Amino acid sequence: MSDVPPPNGPPPAGGPPDELADDRVTTEGAEAQDRRGLIAVVAALLVLGVGGLVWWLLATDDDETATTTTVATTTTEPTTTEATTTTEATTTTAEFQELTDEERSTVVYPFPDTSQRFDDPVAATFSFVTEFVGFTDPLVGEFAQGDTRSGEVEVRSTPDGPVTTVVVRQLGEASTWWVVAADTEEIVIDQPGVGQAVSSPVPIAGRATTSEGTVEVRLHQDGELDPLATGVFTGEATGELQPYEGELDFPAPSDQWGVLVLRTVSAEDGRVDRATVQRVAFADAE
Repeated sequence: MSDVPPPNGPPPAGGPPDELADDRVTTEGAEAQDRRGLIAVVAALLVLGVGGLVWWLLATDDDETATTTTVATTTTEPTTTEATTTTEATTTTAEFQELTDEERSTVVYPFPDTSQRFDDPVAATFSFVTEFVGFTDPLVGEFAQGDTRSGEVEVRSTPDGPVTTVVVRQLGEASTWWVVAADTEEIVIDQPGVGQAVSSPVPIAGRATTSEGTVEVRLHQDGELDPLATGVFTGEATGELQPYEGELDFPAPSDQWGVLVLRTVSAEDGRVDRATVQRVAFADAE
């Protein structure tokens, strides 16, 4: 009897045939390679996804930063322009529109079209008599209240000299102090009248008490410390009020309003010792 197994019997000992083993190895290798390929693809997709997310975040942050900068720049520029415009308008109003036309017609000093203003009536008086009338080292008294917005200040060239009374008044919305007139009992102006319109030559007449028998005359237009014209009228040195008269020629003024100043000087030292000052208008202002 033969030892050869039948064809359908169990496989011989020692494992599967070499062909089957090779097939399994090949299949397992292919599967491993497929898994590694899949892992590589997934890893690549993850890298691309993370990279894309980072790029998107950075781009979004840059866009937001750029937008913020643009808005800040746009907001700043118009604000600066508006502030400058407001400041200029305020300055102009304060300097040139402080007085009404009626108020301006009454003031002698300071000049309305300048920024010079006084919060104190005595300070306004001192500046007026030294800078405008021509007193040297005057003795300026205390403010004497009149009504609620006006009063007087007495001025002397020496302790025992004649008195010049300066009339001051608060005008304008800021209620600053203005000189509206000055007078002394020893110089009286009869012609022209207060606020009268004058043209060249202007006749001037009045009465005065002088030690030298002369009265100095000065005619100013508003805004000018230097006079349009000056003159000297001669009277009698009697120690009492005596008449004086004369005419004063002057060039055409550029302002509607002016100031007439009559003063006398001391025989001892030549300093101005008294003055009368009044408002006039110009009939032929250019």
